[in-house]
Amino acid sequence: MANYRVPKAQKGTAPKPTVEVATQKQVTLEYAGPIPDPLSLAQYDKIVPGAAERILSMAELEQSHRHSLENEYAKASFEDMRLEHEDLVRGQQCAFVVALAMLAVSAFLINQGQALGGTILGGSTLGMIVLAFVSSGRRKKSLDTRTQGK
Repeated sequence: MANYRVPKAQKGTAPKPTVEVATQKQVTLEYAGPIPDPLSLAQYDKIVPGAAERILSMAELEQSHRHSLENEYAKASFEDMRLEHEDLVRGQQCAFVVALAMLAVSAFLINQGQALGGTILGGSTLGMIVLAFVSSGRRKKSLDTRTQGK
């Protein structure tokens, strides 16, 4: 910001313009996190003796608490994944047993002279197995593309 001022002229001289320059300084202090900057921490300690130590111990306690929560979350996530995997394996085992039983019944029917019924039962069992493998592959691909986009 500049202000221009022209003084009154004296006899026989031309007035000389003068320039006055005013400057303004603004200081903004910012910090992020639980601990203030050292200057502010020292000012807190001047106002309330021991405040700096209390602020630092509060930040340490908060960090310890946050770490314990993150560890609990990680343990719970791992346990969920383990249980989900166990369920998946158990489901696959049950499906295998059912498929074998259906194929055995189909073979028994064909052996007993019920060729049409045995063939339909065996064919539909094999068709369901193939369908399960195909849809599982598609589901896995769609999950992979969704997780890669994140």
